[in-house]
Amino acid sequence: MAMDNNFIITIYGALVASIILFIWVGYLEIRLHRFFRGKDGKSLEGVISQLKTREKDITDDLGELTRAFKKLERINEQDLSRVGIVKFNAFTETGGEQSFSVALLNKEGSGVLLSGIYTRERTGVYTKEVIRYSSTTKLLPEERQAIEFAKNKT
Repeated sequence: MAMDNNFIITIYGALVASIILFIWVGYLEIRLHRFFRGKDGKSLEGVISQLKTREKDITDDLGELTRAFKKLERINEQDLSRVGIVKFNAFTETGGEQSFSVALLNKEGSGVLLSGIYTRERTGVYTKEVIRYSSTTKLLPEERQAIEFAKNKT
């Protein structure tokens, strides 16, 4: 008799477990159906297709940005971002340090050196080419100093 009761309890237990599992599977099927249908009636396939299109657009945009960045890097190599300025008195009879030297160089040290020499009668402005922080033309001490100031800018 004891075995019959255990058997019946096992049958009822299996029946209850089956009902619970049946309800659970039905609930999952409903959720799965809603998932594939989407909130506005679009299918999962449509969503995936949209995502692939957006991914391609983003990849294209990234390519454009990379090309633009490389172009800016090339431009940046040629910019005159290193500037050194020295004001000085070219002659003892003039005051106020009205003469000047300005070095305008790129990061490789190439560019132009502008010097203005002031006298009471006139002011002359001169240019010299600078390549790798030096010039083939003889430099005034103030011009060398302007180049050094530019070289030390980061």
